Amino acid sequence: MSSFMVGPKTRARILAWLQRYRHGASRQGDRFSHCAANFAEMVGVELDDDNHIGMLDYELYRVNRLAVFERYGDLDMVPEFERATNGERVPSHFQMVKTLSCYLYQCAEGHVPETDFYKAVETLRSSIALAMVYSMPEYDAAEWG
Repeated sequence: MSSFMVGPKTRARILAWLQRYRHGASRQGDRFSHCAANFAEMVGVELDDDNHIGMLDYELYRVNRLAVFERYGDLDMVPEFERATNGERVPSHFQMVKTLSCYLYQCAEGHVPETDFYKAVETLRSSIALAMVYSMPEYDAAEWG
């Protein structure tokens, strides 16, 4: 297995999605807003607070950096923190699940997967995927039981 640092664009996608769904802002927003709110509660951030968004951006970087260190024992290859930009387009739910999957894969080194933050990101990814399924007409059409 290998590990690399995800860039600010990847972190910006995550942050843009979380900020978009911090409130029920679409027809199915409640399902996805619940995902964002649950994650925010798990990691102790307020998604309406720019300072908290900045702290979350740095935490995404820091945990990724720790995983790279756990894998290679060296931080020379790790770029300095560069804040994610606010201008990133809100990703689709599919893109968000894939972005979180990439992030989790890059952080799956050493003891990082045992951390509360890693587990919260895993829960976010799973809850978005499940909300996507619940939103599909095929799910509505399926029999109960």
